Amino acid sequence: MIILYAAFKNTRMERTNNLGRDLEWFKEQGYDIPEQLAHCEIYSKYFKDIVENDPPAFISDFYNIYFAHRASGRKIGTMVSERILDNKELEFYK
Repeated sequence: MIILYAAFKNTRMERTNNLGRDLEWFKEQGYDIPEQLAHCEIYSKYFKDIVENDPPAFISDFYNIYFAHRASGRKIGTMVSERILDNKELEFYK
């Protein structure tokens, strides 16, 4: 199964580290960062399950998150940056 997903590693679309840097920046600005909610853990378990047991569902989810939302997410990020973050470019969108 791991070989099946080898093409999805090191795609330069990984966002975990960048999101962590953005959260640190928000903390430095005085914002409280909420704890992970229960539904996040439920989704994580669901996602791990489809990775192992339903490759087509994983591919669909991967496509929707990393490709379909990429353009609109960047646009939303730019708008938020311009309107409330004094043009701060968040790492998540780089």
